[in-house]
Amino acid sequence: MNTVVQGVWSIVLSCLSESDSVCYGVTSSGRNLSIPHIEKAVGLLINTLPFSLKIDWEDDLQSYLTAIQNKQLQMRV
Repeated sequence: MNTVVQGVWSIVLSCLSESDSVCYGVTSSGRNLSIPHIEKAVGLLINTLPFSLKIDWEDDLQSYLTAIQNKQLQMRV
């Protein structure tokens, strides 16, 4: 579902900005880090990263969403 929302948001931003390149922030909770006893941590652990994308209007929907999903996975490494 996240990939679809980001795909739609990217298209909206592209249309509003009249540009094929868009950039926006994506936020992760930070609770899935491999730090010992992270579940006992108190406080805000979020991290916001820039998500930039160049929209190719010739791509079909599946290719477009797959590219977004792959980029999301790369950011989590």
